[in-house]
Amino acid sequence: RLAASDAGDLLVQLGTGLHGLPFTEMKHLFLSLRVTAKKLRSIEVLNVGPVKRFGGLAGTVDVRDDTMYIEYTGVVDPEGKESPGASGGAKRIVGQ
Repeated sequence: RLAASDAGDLLVQLGTGLHGLPFTEMKHLFLSLRVTAKKLRSIEVLNVGPVKRFGGLAGTVDVRDDTMYIEYTGVVDPEGKESPGASGGAKRIVGQ
């Protein structure tokens, strides 16, 4: 299912966080949740001044009871190849 969201919505918290930089605006966020495979990808399109930038995150998703657990474990390059995050840590989000 495809859903649209305003850039000011809570949904932007699922991206890289780069939209908070000066002169940076989030144009699109694509979130792919494959709950049965426990995989997710988040791809965002940012305007950095006059330049468009693409960023991507990869991780896992799990739904238990009424709670969704998201953990980003790496980045996705423009060709779709996944690699571990540079900081070595994972970003975790829990939502109900």
